[in-house]
Amino acid sequence: MNPFIQKHAPLSILLSLLALILSSCHGDDDLQLTPVNGEYIAQAKEVLTGNVVLSTRTFMGHDVDLTRLETGCPTKFNFTWQGNEMEIRLLDFHVGNMPFIVNFQSKARLYTLNSWEQKEYKGSGWVKIYGTDGLSRTADRQGKPVGKKQGATIQGYYNVLTHEINMDINYNMMNVHSDCFLQKVDKHRIERYDEEVKQYEADLVAYKKQRGEL
Repeated sequence: MNPFIQKHAPLSILLSLLALILSSCHGDDDLQLTPVNGEYIAQAKEVLTGNVVLSTRTFMGHDVDLTRLETGCPTKFNFTWQGNEMEIRLLDFHVGNMPFIVNFQSKARLYTLNSWEQKEYKGSGWVKIYGTDGLSRTADRQGKPVGKKQGATIQGYYNVLTHEINMDINYNMMNVHSDCFLQKVDKHRIERYDEEVKQYEADLVAYKKQRGEL
């Protein structure tokens, strides 16, 4: 064998292998942006429409839990559809230790899961919720506008068969994000929303008293 080829063969093999891996990853990334079929969209529209109450925890950074309670707080989202595109709104959101009121809105679409996501969300019926360039508006506790910022994002996963959902909203503001941890959508929760909010507030007071904050 030519000495030059013999010397550089391992490097050539390594570079070829790296190119193959990058190509594979790129193909998988493209897959996550592939829209789901119309049947899945129709099934999602049956449940994710109008006002939907989900339990949510809100964080500043990764460690500061503004909601305070591990069970989160009841949060009212609004879903509207125009064709295959949904708009998700969160209005007058302010709980726990949040220093401001948040109003959030973002358009989003449903996509297929890539291979990595399929390992985490196993079984049939899963779709990815993904939206970028949402709008976050903030106000002080008296409702006076403080600021607004584009670039908010939403990413989540929904099962059209079991109605399980989780979502993460990045408000692109003060490193604050809301985590709707994995749970089942219950359309009847909207009927108990006010009652759930009162219970959350009572539990929060009890939690603070336990810690000597009140």
